[in-house]
Amino acid sequence: MWRLLLVLLFVALTASASAQEKVSGWHTDLDSASKLARESGKPLFVVFRCVR
Repeated sequence: MWRLLLVLLFVALTASASAQEKVSGWHTDLDSASKLARESGKPLFVVFRCVR
C-alpha cells in the first residue's frame, strides 16, 4: 500500500512540475515572438493591456 502511495505521489509531483515548465512559453518581446511564429508556422496571439 505504501509503495502505491509513493508512486502516485511521485507521479503527481512530476506532472505538476512539467505543467509549470510549459507555462513559460509566453514571450514579452514582440519582435522575437513574431520571428519565432514565422519560423514555426504558428499563429501569433498578441494581448495589449493598459494597467492604471
